[in-house]
Amino acid sequence: SKQGSMKIFIDVFTEEEIASDAYPIKVINDVAYEIETKLVVEGDDDFGISNNEEEGESASGGGAPKEPVNNLVNAHKLEVTSFSKKDFMTYIKGYLAKLKKTSR
Repeated sequence: SKQGSMKIFIDVFTEEEIASDAYPIKVINDVAYEIETKLVVEGDDDFGISNNEEEGESASGGGAPKEPVNNLVNAHKLEVTSFSKKDFMTYIKGYLAKLKKTSR
């Protein structure tokens, strides 16, 4: 592989970007990838810029508190889902059947 090139993982059905090799990746049973991610507070950077208050005014901060986000989900603009175990099993069985047909 070329030095400096990044591997992007694309969903074979939607052609959407789902991950990159910028994250630590482990191959599980030669079938799936386990990708190490982190919760980060997006936009919570402090660049040392004051709030520009007049003397005597209190510093109010800079807007609403930020929610932590998963760095992979945020970077690749993925949507967070919440499946019950039953719903996930239904979804993944359909997805894997579709994948099996495609790989032939």
